[in-house]
Amino acid sequence: MLQLIIRGKPLPWRAPYVGTRGAYSPRTPIKHQIQDQLKLQYKGFILTDYVAIDFIFHMPIPKTATKKKKQMMFSDQLRPVSCDITNMRKFAEDYLQGIVILNDKMVVDGRTTEYYSSDPKTVIQVYSIEEYEKRYGQLNVLEDLV
Repeated sequence: MLQLIIRGKPLPWRAPYVGTRGAYSPRTPIKHQIQDQLKLQYKGFILTDYVAIDFIFHMPIPKTATKKKKQMMFSDQLRPVSCDITNMRKFAEDYLQGIVILNDKMVVDGRTTEYYSSDPKTVIQVYSIEEYEKRYGQLNVLEDLV
């Protein structure tokens, strides 16, 4: 397993703006900053085989949260709902491309979770399919349903 940590508030993917001069993606500068962080952590080859990736998003605790809510957030009784977890995963897979994985279509499985934390970050755990199956069990669960 390969583990990478991206410091800072996790962000969701956003569609590019399309205007008369073409398309502009507001996340491109941020994506490049994150990729610079990844390059400092990962010096290996680009993975070209299928992989499974777990994303653990540690979201910042809102400044307006009461003491009671903060306690609930730290004990995982209250989970974040401010961002669409699917779009956060999509953006994270996008910035892994070309540095860790060849293409995000090589990601065939993985889990995504979201927690509150006093240390906002994204924890990325990259597994080979064999490692993932050892950890979580067989991936081909649909074969039983067909």
